[in-house]
Amino acid sequence: KSFILTTLGFTWVAFALGALSWWAPRFLQLAYTLHYTVISDKTKANVSLYFGIITCFAGVLGVVMGTEIARRYRKRNQRGDPIVCGVAVLVSVPFLFVALIYSKDNIILTWISIFIAETLLCSNWAIISDMLMYIIVPARRATASSMQIFILHLFVCFKQKSLSLS
Repeated sequence: KSFILTTLGFTWVAFALGALSWWAPRFLQLAYTLHYTVISDKTKANVSLYFGIITCFAGVLGVVMGTEIARRYRKRNQRGDPIVCGVAVLVSVPFLFVALIYSKDNIILTWISIFIAETLLCSNWAIISDMLMYIIVPARRATASSMQIFILHLFVCFKQKSLSLS
């Protein structure tokens, strides 16, 4: 049961991050157009570059932060890892909402909100791997890990490609 729930959660967080990485640069280019009326091709390219830089920093910070918070919270609560994962995902939602709503009026707030949301979503990566190691017996860990990655790619890659074609 824990493996299935962890895999489903991991898959949907990956889907959210994948969708964000696919659509956010275009969304931000449109936000710049609404804010500044006309933007150059250089600005469009810079939006994608800045988004990539923010994603890299958010990924590294999220993994480090998530791992440390989970490690500390696990001392107080035996089920700390899934709680940290769930709270991080839930807390990321208002930041994505702010990014969507205020993108036309406040580009800086939008960038900051996206950075915080991505950091929170990325905080799950290492925790999920750690959870997999202690819920699966050693003889089956490689199989469980490969199944988890297969399911993630099956649903995330397939769904994102089908959504982008429509």
